[in-house]
Amino acid sequence: MKCTKGTVPIRRLSLERMTRFGNLTDFFAKPGGASISHNDTSSQPQRRDVPRGPDGIKHIHEAVGEANPTGKRMLGASSVINIWTPGSASFSISQFWVLSDSPLQSVEVGWQKYPDRLDGDWESQFFLYHTTKSYESCKGCYGTDCAGFVQEGDMEDGDGFGHYSRPGTANQWEFIPVVKLEGRRWNVYLVRQMPWRKWLVGWYPRHIFDRYGGTLWKGATRIEWGGEVSDAKHFGRDQFGPMGSGQLASAGFGFAAYQRQLQVASDTGAWRAAELIDPTPSRMSEDRQGCYSGRMVLAPAGGTWGAQQWFGGPGGDFCDRPGDVCTMLQCPAACRIYGDHPCLTCQPFYWPECCSYILHNDQCARAQARCARNGCR
Repeated sequence: MKCTKGTVPIRRLSLERMTRFGNLTDFFAKPGGASISHNDTSSQPQRRDVPRGPDGIKHIHEAVGEANPTGKRMLGASSVINIWTPGSASFSISQFWVLSDSPLQSVEVGWQKYPDRLDGDWESQFFLYHTTKSYESCKGCYGTDCAGFVQEGDMEDGDGFGHYSRPGTANQWEFIPVVKLEGRRWNVYLVRQMPWRKWLVGWYPRHIFDRYGGTLWKGATRIEWGGEVSDAKHFGRDQFGPMGSGQLASAGFGFAAYQRQLQVASDTGAWRAAELIDPTPSRMSEDRQGCYSGRMVLAPAGGTWGAQQWFGGPGGDFCDRPGDVCTMLQCPAACRIYGDHPCLTCQPFYWPECCSYILHNDQCARAQARCARNGCR
């Protein structure tokens, strides 16, 4: 949308859009938060149960963080983000987080698929979000939904991209957001590489982060890049939708989602390649029962693509559980297994706590394959 000089587009706030949410707290909230990286520094992928966030929803991240070896404040972040619209996802994101702690404050930018918020639009959209206090009620919002963000350009929170990547194609669609602390503002830019152009989307006044004991007004202490999904209840159990392209990181270029040229602005404002937390130049983690994985590539190994994060997966059931998938699929003691594999179904007798573990066919096949590899049935 193009506006006349001196004006900017503002998304119309309709009653229909607001009534999709139970209250104003849910309307302003982003169903997610800053991640704890699943790409740890050990030789084996780390497995942990996923707690529910303050919104009562479980969130899974495949993200990497800046190591920040000097311990000094960072003044910005950017990356080239691969654009997808992942299948049936009701909430799925590719973004980076510019963060400070105690309390957690953030400026966030990327794409998200969130039909409940975006007037039922099932394609991914550009988004901006900030929180001044740990995602608490009315302590942050998307774009201009509340006080904070000052819009300058024609591109706004909730706009579509027009083009989206498709599996197996060499032409992958990307966009380049930049967030940088300049003077009294956290500026948000979009960059085009060929021909090169940078334009200002808008800015957050620095003083809004000088509240509640926060320190983001001075610069970031953490920066993270990656993907995120949240759960939905399906027949009484947690079910997670696709992340990224819907394929695991091992699928590679043309199939898996990625972010490349991960960069950080140091305390002097100079840009450099991100120094990622994982010390291994290229290691795959598939610690979510085949639901999701992440692959980190450090800048020296990345060539002209620089530091990278590849991530994603199809989702499914049990994605939030630690341990081996065979254990996750065992029936409760009060039930007996109906059929020759725990993937089929637990047949309850008369105990109401007995549950039915009927999985989708693709999730069941992945579980069977892993059980066969591990020698358990």
